[in-house]
Amino acid sequence: MGKSEATPTATKGEGEKVMVLTMLEVDPATEDPDLLDAIRKKNSAALTSILDPRGDLSAKDSSNAAAAVWYFVMNGHHITGNLNLLTDLTPVCDRWVRSLIGTGPPMQVCARGSVNCNGIKLDDVWYVPGVTVNMVAGAPFSNQEISLTLDRSAFSLKRPDGTVVGKGCVKGNLYEVDFLDISSTTAPWYIVSNAAEHMTGDLHLLSNFTPTQPGRPVRTHTGGMLQVRGKGSLSSTQLSIPSVSYVPGLTENIISVTQLTHSGFSVAFSPHGCTITRNRDGKTVGSAYHAGGQLYRLDYLRVADNK
Repeated sequence: MGKSEATPTATKGEGEKVMVLTMLEVDPATEDPDLLDAIRKKNSAALTSILDPRGDLSAKDSSNAAAAVWYFVMNGHHITGNLNLLTDLTPVCDRWVRSLIGTGPPMQVCARGSVNCNGIKLDDVWYVPGVTVNMVAGAPFSNQEISLTLDRSAFSLKRPDGTVVGKGCVKGNLYEVDFLDISSTTAPWYIVSNAAEHMTGDLHLLSNFTPTQPGRPVRTHTGGMLQVRGKGSLSSTQLSIPSVSYVPGLTENIISVTQLTHSGFSVAFSPHGCTITRNRDGKTVGSAYHAGGQLYRLDYLRVADNK
């Protein structure tokens, strides 16, 4: 396949250090607890400031977002140490990474967010203070129906319909990303276990809509009571879902585990995400990543053809 090793490196001149880009997650239970506590304490004040919506982002990180370069690596997770590149930040609890060569202390994953600048559009990017390069990892794309083609000089990423969503070329000894567009193109949808039915507050997302008169009460994933005013279908490149309730006033778009299981699907959760499979043939029809709390953000879900 050519130059596809999981630890691409680059030498930036005589006497300079080699950059090892791939960062792999480590189990905090196997690390020195005193060291981890010291790192948590060091990062705690900065993390509080980062997640304060009243804060001025430009004051928190002086890195030049306009000049940011992203590199493609095979394993690990999408990571940046440049806070200016991220939006929609949410905290991450007790996740740690270390360079693939295994030297040096672990580094704390403080938050996750989305990137949309310089031709790079990407969700679920980890913010790791101290990381000096921006990494796009190939491994997470396997759960998003995105295929990788890679040779000695370039790489490309495609969806099943052939749409190219990313590409780059080798510069020096690294795969540098030219462009990448794998962020959600529509409003985000979340899969939750504490809602009885699929629901949205945005009527414009639904097709084949049938109104419900009068409305009926429904309890949302937050515990509040709202009114169902009809049902419709969701149809897009990544989402194909029937029987979605229209609930005016709902601020998130919700996919219900209960409705999925009653419709012949299974949902398997892990600390990092979940996978949806069709019971009759075991086919994977959807996946999501953990977006904080009880919310798992969908990468894709296609359940409209379960017949």
